[in-house]
Amino acid sequence: MESLVKYRCAKLEHRRTSEDPWDKLTIHEREWAYCPFDARAGHHEWVPTGGVPFEELRRSRPPAVLRERD
Repeated sequence: MESLVKYRCAKLEHRRTSEDPWDKLTIHEREWAYCPFDARAGHHEWVPTGGVPFEELRRSRPPAVLRERD
C-alpha cells in the first residue's frame, strides 16, 4: 500500500521550476509532506491534502490547488 502525503507546500515561491530537485518529501507534524520546489528549502506554507498519493502530486503541472478528501 502506498503511503499518502498529508501536507503540501502552497508557498508561491515554491512552485515547480524547470530544475527538478530530488528532495520533494519531508516530515511535517509526523506525516509525509510534499514541496514541489524542494523539501529542504525553508519557510514552507503547509496545507493539508486529506491524503494524496505522492505520484499524483509529482505529476501535477502546474501544482494544483488540492482540496481535502473526505
